[in-house]
Amino acid sequence: MAGRQEAERGKEAVDRRWHAVAVKPGSVACPAVVSGRKRRWLSREAPRLPLPSCTRPEGCNCTYEHHADRR
Repeated sequence: MAGRQEAERGKEAVDRRWHAVAVKPGSVACPAVVSGRKRRWLSREAPRLPLPSCTRPEGCNCTYEHHADRR
């Protein structure tokens, strides 16, 4: 039984290594988000929201869309 648990933990580690996010445009998204909405980043490399080039940072309601794998 211990071998199976170790395998499951190993699988989780691999999955997290490739966890990715995309920026999901909010209801009033700026051109910076709309133009890059299909781009995916590894979660540890993703830009912070609002994006640095956001033209509406005070009302930004964009979010991250999570993906299990970026590859």
